[in-house]
Amino acid sequence: MARHRSRAARWLVPLLLALIALAAIAFWPSPGAHDAPSPTASACIAEPRLAKPGETVCELGLDAEARITYRGNPISEPWVVTHDSGDGDVPARALVVFPPSERFALLAGCEGDDPQAICWSLRLVDLVAGKVRAVSSASHYGPKRWISWAPDGNRLALIDDLEGDQVITIMEGASGAIELHQPENEMAVWRIDEKSFAWDAADRFHVTVTPCERSEDPARPASRCGEPVLYSGTVPPGATGAP
Repeated sequence: MARHRSRAARWLVPLLLALIALAAIAFWPSPGAHDAPSPTASACIAEPRLAKPGETVCELGLDAEARITYRGNPISEPWVVTHDSGDGDVPARALVVFPPSERFALLAGCEGDDPQAICWSLRLVDLVAGKVRAVSSASHYGPKRWISWAPDGNRLALIDDLEGDQVITIMEGASGAIELHQPENEMAVWRIDEKSFAWDAADRFHVTVTPCERSEDPARPASRCGEPVLYSGTVPPGATGAP
């Protein structure tokens, strides 16, 4: 009887150890499994995308009456992108959806529905409150199709091109207030490397810029550029972000 118990113990103990190991593997969390999702990481798109009437991007769209829709419901008045007393008002015929944060989304209304259409009119959507706010851009033709959200998702960075002079626009989500970052020297212009842009905190960022001499001829691009340098910017304390 004791001999049978000894034989059973020999295979029972390894079997129990193997079962414990398998259970540990099955229930061990994978790397990042319990990490909180970043408020700046959009799960719907990674790059700005054009949406024609009837199409939706990140549940945002434009209906036949040029109203902004969210989750199928209109949340704005008809969007007039250009007021023209001669030919009449031009309604938005398409919109560009920039990758949103958890709470805010930036949209650009377009005069046409082709990829080369001018999309300069901006709207900032509060996805939680369902409200739409008109906001301005430093450029007459709208910002570059690039965006970077601050870590808290309440501020965004854009790049505007002012006839060859690139500037960084920081926009506050709750108010739509903007702040420009550009060379202090009026005779200098920037070439901004958006791939180098990074937020150090909700109110601080850095980016690599190449300073160039402004051309005296408006028709000519800036020339005689220097070496790339690191620019560090801060957001004024008064811009508190979303409530």
